[in-house]
Amino acid sequence: FGIKRDRIAILIAGGDDAFKTLSGGPEDDTDEASAAVAAAGIGEGDCLIAVSASGSTPYAVRAIEDARRRGAATIAIANNKDAPLLRLADIAILLETPPELIAGSTRMGAGTAQKIALNMLSTLAAIHLGHVHD
Repeated sequence: FGIKRDRIAILIAGGDDAFKTLSGGPEDDTDEASAAVAAAGIGEGDCLIAVSASGSTPYAVRAIEDARRRGAATIAIANNKDAPLLRLADIAILLETPPELIAGSTRMGAGTAQKIALNMLSTLAAIHLGHVHD
């Protein structure tokens, strides 16, 4: 959409290596979340979108708490209606999905719903910012 790369910061539990190693555990590291929010310089004029199937992932919860303290707008996307993450955000998006085919495997239904929601958000943001032309 022509949005400059320096306008988007992707924070993921475990850092960029998490895409390659798929190691478990970094989603519980709240100190890493705080460090990532600070390193990205998130603050006033920014918007942090936190995504968590359960809506209680410690990394996502801490990131949204820190972003709010720093003056950023916050959006939470979760698949659990009782999610703490949804209560913390300025805008809460609940993606109600049925139980997973494989219990506990949120990479299936919940993950697919999240990908669709993020695609819609990024497209709408690009349209709003004037990056989409006929």
